[in-house]
Amino acid sequence: MLKAKVKNEKWKLAVPVPYFLLHFSVSCLTSPLVWEKLFDAGARLGLPAVSRKQARKAFKNLIKELKHCKGTVLLEVQAKDGTGVRIKL
Repeated sequence: MLKAKVKNEKWKLAVPVPYFLLHFSVSCLTSPLVWEKLFDAGARLGLPAVSRKQARKAFKNLIKELKHCKGTVLLEVQAKDGTGVRIKL
């Protein structure tokens, strides 16, 4: 499970994100309709074209490997005003 925590001087917020939600978001992002819209915009920016099936397989493999790295901190940022964001597996 991915855990996102946001801390401020006044409040704290913790958002747990289960892996099935990550799988669902990959399925949505690599759906034919969304993929077409993404790469229409990407083609204008000069990004290389990637196969939808290859991208889906790569994202699924990435999530599968992330499950083996529990406790790893993916992102930890602290602002000068005391606001902090931490994303941990």
